[in-house]
Amino acid sequence: MNNQDIRWQQRFDNFSKAYTLLRSALEEKEIDDFDDLQKEGLIQRFEYTFELLWKTMKDYLQNEKVDIEIISPKNVIKAAASSNLLEKMDVDGEILLDMHEKRNLMSHTYDITKFNATLIKLKNEYLPEIIKVYEYFSVKRLGI
Repeated sequence: MNNQDIRWQQRFDNFSKAYTLLRSALEEKEIDDFDDLQKEGLIQRFEYTFELLWKTMKDYLQNEKVDIEIISPKNVIKAAASSNLLEKMDVDGEILLDMHEKRNLMSHTYDITKFNATLIKLKNEYLPEIIKVYEYFSVKRLGI
């Protein structure tokens, strides 16, 4: 099978683009220096980056023949933990679950105070875990 036909690699390519946009914005300036509209944009970037992160993990696990009974972010994270994928990535599953919770909250809540709290967590806690996932799959994508 051609590498470009492998679903997780295709999904990773999209995750990579989203990750790059999110990381560059977060490293550009401090959270307090963004105006409200920019903060909303960061939340949107976080939402789609997280979606692509867990779906990349799902596709990778399925490619590795890991059975995921019901496809959902929580179940994928749990399957990644039980198959030792999170350990191989050195990723904290509890932080991924918290990301999922905040992603759901942000998609249904329009409160700048909650946005700020989530953005601070995003920069200080979530981004380091997202980086680990990105780096792991980058190496795997290269076939190393």
